[in-house]
Amino acid sequence: MSPGPTWCAATPAAAHVFVDAEALGTDLLRIDGPDGHHLARVRRLGPGEVVTAADGVGVWRACVVEAVDGAV
Repeated sequence: MSPGPTWCAATPAAAHVFVDAEALGTDLLRIDGPDGHHLARVRRLGPGEVVTAADGVGVWRACVVEAVDGAV
């Protein structure tokens, strides 16, 4: 018997963002613009922290921050 679905909300993460569906299929997910600004400057995320990314229609994945450009 399978354990059932894993829900995004059940994954410990520092933040959650919505991205284009194509972006979820890549190995490297770059988040820029207003969302990138919010994650870097407001949430002050750094390397090693987990962010969940979703396409808004049910597909999501956990991502680990590798680098933050332009953050102070």
